Amino acid sequence: MASSSSLRKRLQDWLLLQLQASVRRCLTPRRTDHQQLQAELAQLRAQLATHRNFIEAELQRLDRAPVDANTTVHGAHQRHPRVREIFASFGLPACPDCAVGAEESLQEAAFGEQLPLATLIGRINALLLSPG
Repeated sequence: MASSSSLRKRLQDWLLLQLQASVRRCLTPRRTDHQQLQAELAQLRAQLATHRNFIEAELQRLDRAPVDANTTVHGAHQRHPRVREIFASFGLPACPDCAVGAEESLQEAAFGEQLPLATLIGRINALLLSPG
């Protein structure tokens, strides 16, 4: 007959194996879920990078798009830092800072300041469309 200590040891080993098997059964679906979530997260990150690249390209394209008479004064200034120089050459160095420029179109500004609208728009577009 087996001694009580060896029986106790065998029972402990059996219980440990049962416990390990139970833990494995519980963790296996979670591990699979975790792996699936990691894969989905990687896919979402890749999609985000693609969208971010598209948005950046679109913003660059829009920044290079020509202005027209309806473009606001501030909108023209936001397109390129050197637009300030064009306005200054017409005697309007404070345009990027004036409160009216947020709503005032280039057409309205040219009329109010008696500037040649076509020349103003042409010089801004030449700057925007120039390489570099």
